[in-house]
Amino acid sequence: MIACAGLLAANAQVNTTTKTTTQTSGTTDAEKFQNYLKKAQAGDSYAMYEVADAYYFGRGVAKNHQEAFKWWKKAVEAGEVFAMFDLGTCYYYGEGTTQNHQEAFKWFKKGAEMGDMEAMYAVADCYYYGKGVAKNYGEAFNWRKKLADMGDKEAMYLVACCYEDGTGVTKNLPEAFKWFKKSAEAKYAQAMNEVGNFYYEGKVVAKNNDEAFKWWKKAADKLFPSGIYNVGYAYFYGYGVAKDQQEAFKWWKKAAEMGDATAMNELGWCYFLGEGVAKDEIEGIKWWKKGAAKGDANAQKALKDRNLTW
Repeated sequence: MIACAGLLAANAQVNTTTKTTTQTSGTTDAEKFQNYLKKAQAGDSYAMYEVADAYYFGRGVAKNHQEAFKWWKKAVEAGEVFAMFDLGTCYYYGEGTTQNHQEAFKWFKKGAEMGDMEAMYAVADCYYYGKGVAKNYGEAFNWRKKLADMGDKEAMYLVACCYEDGTGVTKNLPEAFKWFKKSAEAKYAQAMNEVGNFYYEGKVVAKNNDEAFKWWKKAADKLFPSGIYNVGYAYFYGYGVAKDQQEAFKWWKKAAEMGDATAMNELGWCYFLGEGVAKDEIEGIKWWKKGAAKGDANAQKALKDRNLTW
């Protein structure tokens, strides 16, 4: 059974979202760019934002991050709130300007205080990783909680992880379950998997394998690898569903092919012992090696016990 992955992977990247832009039908990207450029040169702040966006992505004009930075800066100076996040992103990654995490945080914070959700995510991440500001898990939690209160399903999941782990807030499992459930009901796959885990473990709620399987299956149906693994686990042991090793093998194979290391280990055992599939020790070892290479300790042990390397 796979548990909570916790907070965002520690890659110190700000949470960025691909932007979409308003487009007028019946015109080419080049024509749209020229129209926005004329308006931007006349002082239209939204047009400045669109011109920067076009330069950044090379839409209707040659890609030019320096020009993008210049126009996002103009848009910010003209009062365009959403350009603050983009300006901060340029500073964060050093795109079109010298990298400067302190400047990035400054503009993320300005945008966040004006209610821009992308900027709020970025502020939370900066506090969490200590980029451009002193590391502060409490502040990271506070900004994620603001987003969760605004109905953002990913933020609900992150808030739940904070309550579960006691990161930036006092550990509180009932609150963790509450926020996992809110996020799951908003159809966030990771949270669906976690709700299943709570029911399986009887953590805060009464142990209920039927409910666990139901929520794992919802996560699996949204192609979340850990949910897919857990569905296989349920079939293998008969938790909340009739025991069926062939079904377990099918789900574990799907998760393994998506890169789930734990599923790779289980798939190795299925092949090695002939559980749910024809016995094939060579194929089993192959999957153990795949899992071991991705860091799965059980797959590594299976190989070591047989004097095999990976």
